[in-house]
Amino acid sequence: DTLIVMGMKNEFEEAVKMIEANLTFGAIPNTKISVFETTIRILGGLLSSYHAAGGAYPVLLDKAVELGELLLPAYNTPLGIAVNEVTLPKDEEAAQGKR
Repeated sequence: DTLIVMGMKNEFEEAVKMIEANLTFGAIPNTKISVFETTIRILGGLLSSYHAAGGAYPVLLDKAVELGELLLPAYNTPLGIAVNEVTLPKDEEAAQGKR
């Protein structure tokens, strides 16, 4: 979203292409990630970029939803308060909805 704010449309479009081609959340399976940091930086970045671009790049929303689904198990606690970390599944497990 910073690229849009700075008026760097060509660079933003290049970044979106890179995200579409390369961003896979199961690429490093069995890796623990911080729910908080992932939410504010990656999920927030994808959603704010999608919004700032006026919804013109649906891949950003698709990737945000994909990541959000991987983070959901963190909230499967008795009080609904997230645990600090979740473990990323393998790509095949993520595609099948296994976490």
